[in-house]
Amino acid sequence: MTRTTTLTDPITTELEAVAALVAHDGVAPHEEAVRRFVATAGVAGYGSVALAILGDRSQPPVLRERALARVAVDVASGRRHPVPTTTAA
Repeated sequence: MTRTTTLTDPITTELEAVAALVAHDGVAPHEEAVRRFVATAGVAGYGSVALAILGDRSQPPVLRERALARVAVDVASGRRHPVPTTTAA
């Protein structure tokens, strides 16, 4: 069962701030804010392909902006994609 994220969760607050910046100016002028959000979201368990695309500066801006929208849906619905960990054999 997934948990719905509330509007007071720190990840939601940070997402809203980054989304507002990106909606206004695009990704490029806000690389530091996007980088911080990607790191925070990854630690919170939202390690999806969309999050990886959002954090990849080599990807086209429009693709990164769409990835932000996908991550926003995941955060809003509480749908986490933990980053797999590997262990040494």
